[in-house]
Amino acid sequence: MKLDNMPIELVHEIMKWVRPTDILSSALSCVELASVVVNLLPKIHDMKIKISNGQLSGGLNRDTVNLQIPQIDDEETKEILNLLMPHLGEDIDSLRLENDMVTGEISDEQLARVLHSTKDAPLKTLNLSEVDLERIHTWTLALIAGFNQLEKVEIEQCRLGGDTEAKLLRCLQSSFQTLSQIDLKGTPQITDNFSRRISRSCPNLAYFRISDCPLVTTLSALPFIESTAFRRNDQLDVHMDNTGFDADQLSTFMRSPLFGSSSEEWCLKPVQIPLGFTKSAVLALHASRKCVFIFA
Repeated sequence: MKLDNMPIELVHEIMKWVRPTDILSSALSCVELASVVVNLLPKIHDMKIKISNGQLSGGLNRDTVNLQIPQIDDEETKEILNLLMPHLGEDIDSLRLENDMVTGEISDEQLARVLHSTKDAPLKTLNLSEVDLERIHTWTLALIAGFNQLEKVEIEQCRLGGDTEAKLLRCLQSSFQTLSQIDLKGTPQITDNFSRRISRSCPNLAYFRISDCPLVTTLSALPFIESTAFRRNDQLDVHMDNTGFDADQLSTFMRSPLFGSSSEEWCLKPVQIPLGFTKSAVLALHASRKCVFIFA
């Protein structure tokens, strides 16, 4: 008996005896199965997507789905994803998109499909890894602004270009009031302007990393110190590894009449912080006992 001729009730009864990860594998194998079993897939909270040179595949582990999507997808693959992605993505609170290709880049169409399918999700965490954002259209990036409850954003080894930094800030603007962690690593086009805007806009910020960004200087650390009274948390960790940060230059800036706080209220000193290993940092301690740890 062909699948087309089987009663849906019978298919559903058979699938009750199949593991959720095998249901997903079946759904990814052909459009007919995807259309029948999509509503049998469990709700998930964590979606991890890799764009690769391999074939369409995936797995489920509790409330986490891992999808491998081919770089070049044919019409059947697109149809399968159009059926499954809205169901899988509607309740997620964490999304990771990674370029896992040996050669090639994530296309604008692929990123747009992922963001469209998760647009109504109560997303808290967004992770983009090795995505060439310079190739992405402005209107596709703007879909990120639809996530207005983000608490954690990670952007790793992503290429920016032209005015992409400003576009990224506009995309995150809707979540400025909820963001507590921002992690940028290996994004060479990021400048001090990014830190300056974030420091004055995110009152819940507790962790900020801007590492391996050669255009970043000491001027990225200064506004986080100046805006300490604005933040709700007593402590902010700022990681600036492999940037142009200089502790002596920071001390000079804080003694300047242009410093946006009273220098007498601040104590600046080097410290050693145990993080599984000892890491050097600069502690900027305010008279109110609020502080900023700068790791560099």
